Amino acid sequence: MLSASDELALGDILDRLRTTIDQRRLHLKPSFKDYDKLNRLQCSKEQLAAVLDKMKLHETQPEIDLIFNGFKAAEGLHPKGKEFFDYGKFLGSVNP
Repeated sequence: MLSASDELALGDILDRLRTTIDQRRLHLKPSFKDYDKLNRLQCSKEQLAAVLDKMKLHETQPEIDLIFNGFKAAEGLHPKGKEFFDYGKFLGSVNP
């Protein structure tokens, strides 16, 4: 769960990403799918960082951590103690 200040910071990051993605007409889903062979719409934090870097979105590590925590996947079929990023929800919030 994010604090109120983290929610505001995440909103600012998502607004910035939304604008950049729209202006550059980026398609993020294929890059995420490269890491998601089982089509669960989930990836690790390292894979999230790799996709953002590949797309030249240049987020800082604290921003990546905030994005990851804001879209953390619910516990499910992945191993206990591992956390995953729900890129399906993320894409829904940044793609117009």
